[in-house]
Amino acid sequence: MPYKFVTLDVFTDEMFGGNPLAVLPDARGLTDEQMQSIAREFNYSETTFVLPAEDENNTRKVRIFTPMSEIPFAGHPNVGTAVALARVDGLGACAPGQRLLFEEGAGVVSVFLRGRNGEVEAAEFIAPVINGFDQEVAVEDAAKALGVKPDQVVSKHHAPQVMSLGIRFLYVELTDLEALRASEAAQGPVTRISATLGLDGVCAYVRVGEDNGNGTDLRVRVYAPVHGVMEDPATGSANAGLANILASLNDEKDATLKWNVAQGIEMGRPSRLRLTAERRDGKVAEIRVAGGAVVACRGQIDVP
Repeated sequence: MPYKFVTLDVFTDEMFGGNPLAVLPDARGLTDEQMQSIAREFNYSETTFVLPAEDENNTRKVRIFTPMSEIPFAGHPNVGTAVALARVDGLGACAPGQRLLFEEGAGVVSVFLRGRNGEVEAAEFIAPVINGFDQEVAVEDAAKALGVKPDQVVSKHHAPQVMSLGIRFLYVELTDLEALRASEAAQGPVTRISATLGLDGVCAYVRVGEDNGNGTDLRVRVYAPVHGVMEDPATGSANAGLANILASLNDEKDATLKWNVAQGIEMGRPSRLRLTAERRDGKVAEIRVAGGAVVACRGQIDVP
């Protein structure tokens, strides 16, 4: 049976950048096994399958699959699915500012369409979970997982930290871009630490500084080999957790904090993410992640 699909490059404004995503705008009739096979066929970080919402107050139900398994939440699938439905198929007339509600494994996710001159070009989602702090990890173990030296791990702001905003990442701050470039998902160590801690991936980051000349605050690399993704070019869920960590280190009672993130540079898939954290009454109250998406391909897949 033929099913329409759309692919997009997400967290970019240009083709061949960002993180590729496949979207099936109407996945009614597919079994779980078929969805997993289709996700494995595309072999992107994630593929989404759109279904009618179970609650009529919500926009759609969205199921998200990596090449290996279904996951309850992810960032670039929310941005890309929203743009796909708005621009190509599924929602009718849409405009920037419109709010979509996606039913996902982690809960109902709010996604706002963004753009200019009435054209939808981007989307921004609100993380469904905040303050998901878990255990800290020894510097030596974090360094081994990333294939770097222990003295290349920064722990003065926070120890290597496990955070879950729907899926679990280990966050490791590194000293500089040289250390970030040297990092990699060392297959054995990262698989072992992921299995031990129940991780979906490892997020390494560097504070770039205000004098970098391109408006970037943070450079990020994300590794998720347990999901068949050795390195991910743009990871909204991981960056949402990173914003949560950074916002928790801020001591302002009420503040709106923003960061511009570059990811995927080392892969040749440059991505840009915009993070926003709201602090209210001394606590992190909301995390938002925004970025562009470009439609790359349209077609159909014949499912036996």
